[in-house]
Amino acid sequence: MKKTHHSSLSKGEVSAAPAAFVIALNCYQGDRYWHYRAAHQSIKRIRHHFFANNLRQYTPICRRVGGRYNPKTSFTKQPKDLVYIQHHGIAPSEIPMPWRQTNVMQQREMFINAWLSQKYSKIALCRQFGISRVTGDKWIVRFKQGGMAALADHSSRPAACPRATDARLCELLCAAKREHPSWGAKKLLALLRRRAPHEAWPADSTGDLILKRAGLVKARKPRRGISADASPFTAADAPNQSWSVDFKGDFAMRGGRCFPLTVSDNYSRKLLCCHGLASTAYAGVWPQFERLFAENGMPWSILSDNGTPFATRSLGGLSRLSKQFIDLGIRVERTNPGHPEQNGRHERMHRSLKAWLAGVDSVREELSTLRMRLDAFMKEYNEERMHEGLGGAVPSALYRPSPRAYTGRIVPYEYDSQAIIRSVRQSGEIKWRGRMVHASALLAGERIALLPYGDGVWEVRYRFHPLGFLNDRTGRIEPLTQWREIARPETPRCKQRV
Repeated sequence: MKKTHHSSLSKGEVSAAPAAFVIALNCYQGDRYWHYRAAHQSIKRIRHHFFANNLRQYTPICRRVGGRYNPKTSFTKQPKDLVYIQHHGIAPSEIPMPWRQTNVMQQREMFINAWLSQKYSKIALCRQFGISRVTGDKWIVRFKQGGMAALADHSSRPAACPRATDARLCELLCAAKREHPSWGAKKLLALLRRRAPHEAWPADSTGDLILKRAGLVKARKPRRGISADASPFTAADAPNQSWSVDFKGDFAMRGGRCFPLTVSDNYSRKLLCCHGLASTAYAGVWPQFERLFAENGMPWSILSDNGTPFATRSLGGLSRLSKQFIDLGIRVERTNPGHPEQNGRHERMHRSLKAWLAGVDSVREELSTLRMRLDAFMKEYNEERMHEGLGGAVPSALYRPSPRAYTGRIVPYEYDSQAIIRSVRQSGEIKWRGRMVHASALLAGERIALLPYGDGVWEVRYRFHPLGFLNDRTGRIEPLTQWREIARPETPRCKQRV
């Protein structure tokens, strides 16, 4: 086999050589002194990249001089023993560059091909490919047993799992899920255990995995946290102390959808409003509250969830509707996200409303017809249906209108003398300590107060409603994202200037 040394390489052979070798040859020819360092790095690339990636085309050999690579000594004293290239008749255009990336399977095939050539020892091959001797023996054994195809990664899954859930039980669980699409694995397995208690049903967590594997569970999109109310709910010890408001889902109807808006008094359980709306937008919801305030007066607080239009992901959870309540002196309260049980009285009324509408085919009816059905339910719920929590009385017997008359006039709010007042600009920002801090675009043109809370921390309020905490270090207003028991703010009954 002919060996061509770098000192006798022709121009065509030099053009076919990889770039790392060309750099080394240029350094040997003494073009510039600084090329010696580049040659040193090139030799390292020859050992690692070029040798591994182009083993089929070339047989590069790098030798050390004096125990370590010294480009100056190597090229001047022993140039013939430094490096040689064995070329197998491949055209220069077909020669891959040494930095070409290869996958793991290609590396294993190169290793086996080099081992089959019997030109290199097993130890040298393992060293050049960067693997251990045990790993090299493993690939050789696999090759002997199944050829190149046996070099692919094998699955670590066990051949048998004696504790796996029976396929028949998995199918029964999937069938129950199709029967009750809104149920989770926990509720479905409880139903199946009642039907067949003798079966070895899987755990609830395993049931979730079975449904997910069958494609019957949709992944939920992560949602940003919404500011929960930082204070305890108003005690409902008298009528109109606290109202609850919510939407009872939506119903498909002829020509669109119906969204039942429900409002109830938390003391007497009286259903003040049960009206079907075409949407949950502010334009349709606010007139209903104006009608309720004109008929029954205004409450001291309104409890809602974190859905539209009662709350948003803005600072303090403010929405256009909740800001309207605050301007009228009504405290806005929200349940903790994901905990409807905190408004259990209202949710229990929704359960009765759902049972009332169970046999109604809303798709064939119009909005006016559905509103008549909702009015009938409200009349029965308030005047005919006895409530166990009220000692057997009906809600209408305990309810009294509020003494707070609704005039539609927004009274200016007078902040505490210790508060630092800032006006919100049209961009939703305030100026604080020489820089602009974003608050909320909903509060454009309004005044907000900053009260000292801690070292470099200020509590930000709009009227009596907490918005968050301003941190001097970060220059940002941090929202109320956790349910915290802090000092209850002053009730909105006072501090109003006529």
